[in-house]
Amino acid sequence: MDTITGARQEFFFAVNRFCLNWASQWTAPVRLTFMPELWPGMLALFPTYGIQCYVSEVTHTFDLHEGAGFSTEVSGIAWSTIGGSGAGVVRGLPKGASL
Repeated sequence: MDTITGARQEFFFAVNRFCLNWASQWTAPVRLTFMPELWPGMLALFPTYGIQCYVSEVTHTFDLHEGAGFSTEVSGIAWSTIGGSGAGVVRGLPKGASL
């Protein structure tokens, strides 16, 4: 990074890059009905399954000629459980909009 000028900035950039790469280990695609309100960086909540993720990529598909209609595919990273108690529950994360 050309804009880093000191050791402190270099350290925090490295921590940020490490956290992003660590979270990207668990990437999973999710196919949904058409949802134009989803954007990369948002937090997506799936209450039926009790999980949430950060949206890293969104792809919208339109096909009016073949009858497929509209669909959205989301690539989620940093998956975690929501609510309840027990092993694996990550507390302190913000809740996203229900999908």
